[in-house]
Amino acid sequence: MIKYIKENLDSIFKLFINHMGMMIFSLVVLLTSKLISTKMNNNAVFYIMGVITVLMYFSLIYTAMWERGAQDKIKIDGGRLNKNILNGLYFYLIANFIAIFTGVIALIFSFLVTEEPSFVNDIYGVFRIISHYYNGMYMWITQIDFASPIVHSLIYIAVIIPGALVAFLSYILGVKGFKCIFPESKRDQNRRIR
Repeated sequence: MIKYIKENLDSIFKLFINHMGMMIFSLVVLLTSKLISTKMNNNAVFYIMGVITVLMYFSLIYTAMWERGAQDKIKIDGGRLNKNILNGLYFYLIANFIAIFTGVIALIFSFLVTEEPSFVNDIYGVFRIISHYYNGMYMWITQIDFASPIVHSLIYIAVIIPGALVAFLSYILGVKGFKCIFPESKRDQNRRIR
């Protein structure tokens, strides 16, 4: 596993940086739109901006994984690399280890939450806050107050799935040689061919 991560660190790191960048961008956009929505007494702006930030995040994942799939296609066609269509999914899951870890820990402690103040409630609260802000682009979903801590924690895990599907499918499209939805610049084309 460590060897796999070392060999693919560039793609994993790219996804991680994309996530961090979108997290910061989304927090700024969504917190600002929440203020605007509150003043207008209408949450429409908040939810519209939430959908836009998620679509932007998906486009970053798509582009990164399509490029990697296209690079791997050249190696696969030349017999220098074995085909593994799950690479995009693996890259995404490794890059989002923090989101998965905090979501799982929040879920485990959500089963132990009590009505009375306790250390367990505090641990659950810490991991819930980390999950909430680390998945900033999904804040418009995770900020909804679900009655059950268990349901709320499941949401933190569920928001990982769409990005994983985008990474999985876009890598496959790159390996299969389908054109990227977003046009590539000449510089990117030349860099990928090298």
